[in-house]
Amino acid sequence: MAMPRASSVPVLATLSLLPVAPRSHDIRLGQLTIPGSRWRYEADFGKKLTDNITVSGDAASFMTQHGGGDCTNNVPATVRFYFTSPSASGPSTGQPPAGFYTHFWWSNPMHLVLDSANESGTITASMADPNEWSDWNGQGGGSSPAVLEAFIEATHRVQSIGLSFGGVCFFETGVTPTPNTFTGEQFSSSFNAG
Repeated sequence: MAMPRASSVPVLATLSLLPVAPRSHDIRLGQLTIPGSRWRYEADFGKKLTDNITVSGDAASFMTQHGGGDCTNNVPATVRFYFTSPSASGPSTGQPPAGFYTHFWWSNPMHLVLDSANESGTITASMADPNEWSDWNGQGGGSSPAVLEAFIEATHRVQSIGLSFGGVCFFETGVTPTPNTFTGEQFSSSFNAG
């Protein structure tokens, strides 16, 4: 049974962040799955993903956590593509690229740095280029024959595509508007896979 293909019509998503007293610094974005992004690839694995992103509000900037910004500090905060696949090479245990690691892929190096609370930018990534992606273990899609095989397998059975918020070191640690005195921040996304 074939699954429906994604529409070529852009998908819009808007997410508003409002402080929650008294712990507004705990507001965190992890991963946002783009509505309607589930499809099965056959000959379509070469799709180019594009997202026009805008953030606006009164926060000064954004930060991540656990040193994920640059492997030492919580800045810079970033947003990037990710996709999941229920199918990957290898068992879920053992040495990388064990199956678990290759179920999750992030666009790398393509991302948008969230330097200020009012900015916009476009990110793009090709599903056909393994050098634009890395797995959960940080291995580039073309870094070895085994990882390349897992990447190709994953791109042929994409389960979901979305945006991941984190840093340039850790991609999925979430982001928080700073300082915690902000009153509102809005994230808008216009996604297209074509």
